Amino acid sequence: MIFFVNKVIQSLGAKNIAVRKTARSALYNFLKCAANLAGKKKVLVPSFCCQSVYIAVELAGCEAELIDVDLLNYSILFSDVEAKLCDDTLAVIFPHMFGICAFNDLDKWQLLRNKFPNVVWIEDACQTSLQKSKYNIRLGSHLDVGLISCDNTKPIQGAMGLIAQYKSSKYLDAIFAIINDFSDSNIAEYKIAELKRLESSFFSSIISRKRLGFDFHDDLDLINDLRDLYSDNSPPDSFLYGKSYKFLVDALCGHNCSSNHYYDTLYNELSVLGTLHFDMYKRDRYDNIWRFPMIFSSVEDALNISCLLRSKGVNCSNHYFDLASIFGRGIDYSANSIYISNRVVNLWFNSDDELKVCIDEIKKYYIK
Repeated sequence: MIFFVNKVIQSLGAKNIAVRKTARSALYNFLKCAANLAGKKKVLVPSFCCQSVYIAVELAGCEAELIDVDLLNYSILFSDVEAKLCDDTLAVIFPHMFGICAFNDLDKWQLLRNKFPNVVWIEDACQTSLQKSKYNIRLGSHLDVGLISCDNTKPIQGAMGLIAQYKSSKYLDAIFAIINDFSDSNIAEYKIAELKRLESSFFSSIISRKRLGFDFHDDLDLINDLRDLYSDNSPPDSFLYGKSYKFLVDALCGHNCSSNHYYDTLYNELSVLGTLHFDMYKRDRYDNIWRFPMIFSSVEDALNISCLLRSKGVNCSNHYFDLASIFGRGIDYSANSIYISNRVVNLWFNSDDELKVCIDEIKKYYIK
């Protein structure tokens, strides 16, 4: 384990890391220790992201305050962070959604960090392949700590999650000095898989009903049943280290997300339809897209096209649904998140044929 940790620290250029079976438990463990040391609980969380981030914050005993997202890159909206950031803030979660680099203006973010030096900035790189950005920095390694997922559904396919320290400070050093001593649960790999399926099923049910126009009034006490999934502080089994490390090294060397040429073709082919029906993210040469997002102008079109494409064997989804609507809070200031989540279709391709079918079906839908 020590050898593995040292190799990962060296590869990432980090100062310390905490390795867990999942990224969500790494985030939970970090926030639990950070809140205990700082005596603060408020964490700014993007409203348009995976619900596991929100749950990790809440189960760690912190208070999630939802932040609206930027329509340009689907990460946190600067003006909303600026309005809500204060001395009582424990941490800000700054994601790179779908592998899109969210550092669109590094200087203004740095000024905000300098204004509140005791706030921890958590760079969520769980949807990236750790590619270099146009600022020549590796995603997940620029802010105070970086959250990384090595999961079979993610760009870095392995069997673990980790949180890495990049900034030196007495506070962060103290967190990483005690994070491995923190103990709550120790559950088996098969139990983690079972709980992840339970979580996925539960939230898929909520989201499906909301997309169909039904209110969801059931309480969310089931979240407490998922506590073990988040609070598991034990590292992954040793035989998984090598597998995860190989994928991590491949990601650092840029061997992931080889299907980005599909997305460039998709963008070029469908741009002829203009922006009347949908908006498409134009991939920067530094972006390695994990799930290519299309934001449709019509909610009905987004649902119809996603169903149509799935019926034709095209891989797609409607991730993510805004957390404000799921958890019933912050709806008044999550307009962008709600807009996107009701209209997003994410695409990923495994073949040229699948790409062609997708392009043809979307063109036929609009060109009649």
